[in-house]
Amino acid sequence: MFYKSDIKKYFFNKQHRKKRCYERLKNYIEYLKNPKEFIWKHKAKKESKKIISTPEILTLQQNTKKSLDKKIYEKYADFDRYFYINLRRLYRLGLTKPSQLRILDIGSGAGFFCWLCKKYGHKVQGLDIPGIPIFDSLIQSFNIPRIDFCIKPNTPLPKPKEPFDLIVSFAICFHELEDNQHWDQSHWDFFLKDISKNFIHKKSKMYLFFNDHPFGNFEQVKKYILPLNYKVKVSHKTLEFTF
Repeated sequence: MFYKSDIKKYFFNKQHRKKRCYERLKNYIEYLKNPKEFIWKHKAKKESKKIISTPEILTLQQNTKKSLDKKIYEKYADFDRYFYINLRRLYRLGLTKPSQLRILDIGSGAGFFCWLCKKYGHKVQGLDIPGIPIFDSLIQSFNIPRIDFCIKPNTPLPKPKEPFDLIVSFAICFHELEDNQHWDQSHWDFFLKDISKNFIHKKSKMYLFFNDHPFGNFEQVKKYILPLNYKVKVSHKTLEFTF
């Protein structure tokens, strides 16, 4: 059954309700560890309201709502939510400071994060599979350069012309295989070696934010990646690499 919003899932899907409540509890524990999260949350909410009130973004949001052909993508027309979420990511990663970084967003989706990075003066590159109309349309409207590519296990990514200062991937799903399985250690080893050899320079960083269990399979991923001897900071559903 398809539920239009998470609110309905809380009432009708006991498993979902339990999982989400647990995840929210862990989120708040992380906020207590880093009180700046509360400040960033407030700033992001205020800034997202300003952004979506501009004529350019208001028009784009209206056109996006009109063009939706599948309910499953309806959430991406909620610009306020996605600018807010991604502004918090920028604050968390220190990307609102006056600097210019080359940033690769793996699984760039509709391009909200990339657009905000451009707004703060960074050079961005998206990477995602083509063929999802709302993603294709918004990426083009936001004027985000995107590499059309499907990540597969033990397959190198298209080599960039220049290395990146920061690589990000949010709510990742590129490590999914068939039958609800995920990459094993050999797959992650290949991927990380490809990144470290072809995509970064010394002091570059990579920030991976995983989906909720079981889709992100974060605990299993940690068991695969940590023994590979990369410099990794582990937080709630995130791995931050320094090369």
